[in-house]
Amino acid sequence: MNKMKKRELLPDVLRGFAILLVVLGHCIQEGSGTEFKTDTMYFYDKVYRFIYSFHMPLFMMISGYFAWDSIEKAKGNAEKWKLLGKRSTMLLVPILAWTSIEHIRLWIEQGRAYVAFWSISLFIKYFTIRFLTNAWFLWAVFWCFLIVFFMHNYFRDSIVLYIIGFLLLFFIPDGMGLGAYKYMMPYFVAAFYYRGWQARGRKINQYLDRMAKSNDWIWIVITGILFLGLFLLYDENSFIYLSGYKLIGKDVIRQIGIDFYRMFIGFLGAGFFVLFWRKILKMIPEYRFSVLTAIGKNSLGIYMISGYLIVEAGDLFGMYFYPNYLWNLLQAVVITVVSYLMTVILKRIPVLKCLVGR
Repeated sequence: MNKMKKRELLPDVLRGFAILLVVLGHCIQEGSGTEFKTDTMYFYDKVYRFIYSFHMPLFMMISGYFAWDSIEKAKGNAEKWKLLGKRSTMLLVPILAWTSIEHIRLWIEQGRAYVAFWSISLFIKYFTIRFLTNAWFLWAVFWCFLIVFFMHNYFRDSIVLYIIGFLLLFFIPDGMGLGAYKYMMPYFVAAFYYRGWQARGRKINQYLDRMAKSNDWIWIVITGILFLGLFLLYDENSFIYLSGYKLIGKDVIRQIGIDFYRMFIGFLGAGFFVLFWRKILKMIPEYRFSVLTAIGKNSLGIYMISGYLIVEAGDLFGMYFYPNYLWNLLQAVVITVVSYLMTVILKRIPVLKCLVGR
């Protein structure tokens, strides 16, 4: 991702690839039959495990990499705070809007039976909790961007402070989505630092760049073998949703093993696909992967819309079916196409474009 001509295409291809995996993973979870869903059997599904071992880390690395340029370009306090406000709006307004839509839908469906509408205090409570836990990935990007924003502008990207903060993550509670945010942070920060070293011409980054450029296939094979080797160890405890992140109240040695294994396989998987897609784009530079790039450019909207479509259509898609990857793939294609079209339409409507981060 170091050449400008490639940066214009590779990030969108990677985002498009990753969001397709997000939708497919959700379809496996929601659209493989009622029993499969209620018994959380998807945590034992090999394809589902493969997707979740690296797809969100890949998204975070892309976000962290490009966060550097955004923050570095903002000169002066006015520009810096304008950037922070713009990024916060892009990430948090869609969550607020979709949370509102969700409550309105439940109110229409359930009327006074919907507990959130029994009193103002209950509504505030339920709405706030749902807002703070909805679309967890956008929250993860928001918190990570906020951290690197202040670290870069006011603490000179202090590695010491980052290390202290990283160690503190193991002792902070996991509730309200914090476990997932902590899991995502190393990917965002590492990519942010990588881009910073790259921009500053640091020797370590030059060395990494030379390694990546020379013998591309060797590094693709090495990362691929290591990734697949680690994947053989991936089980239900590897999911952040089940094992959490914190050490307090747990078998410390076992939890540390889970946390670091999960982190390493995420880096290897994401790194492998970055190298792989970069090589493909170098081999056929005239081919623009228009479908993937179009999806990638609209990944935020697809992420938000597809989540609600899949949940709403879950019974229709999966009530009478057992796990079937061809069926799940068809579901994912339909959901992605509909989500993409809705995103494109909503982007053109000033009042509604906030739903897709515009």
